[in-house]
Amino acid sequence: MAASVGWTLVAWIPLGLHVWLLTWAVGGDALRSLGPAVGAYALAWTLGLLVVFAPAGLGVREVVLVVALAPVVDAGAALVVAVLSRLVMTVADVGWAGLSLALSRAPAAPEPEPERA
Repeated sequence: MAASVGWTLVAWIPLGLHVWLLTWAVGGDALRSLGPAVGAYALAWTLGLLVVFAPAGLGVREVVLVVALAPVVDAGAALVVAVLSRLVMTVADVGWAGLSLALSRAPAAPEPEPERA
């Protein structure tokens, strides 16, 4: 269980970093925005999961990101980050699904021929 929790915590690093990179791209200070961006994504994702009537947290994640990023970028920039984050995550999800589908449809290795006596 501890290893599973540890790996899950590690997996949140790149997820949060994508929001930090987007925040930086819209004018946020690189150092000052790192913590808020990573924390904002974790909070946004979690609250989006808990609001079960919002498919994939649609709208919830974006609102939480805009509010949580307010200390480091203006509201317009935070909204851009939220929308781009949704786009980035959707493209990544579709990409991984496509790769998985392609790999699952790969031809199987041929069966070895039975030995003849």
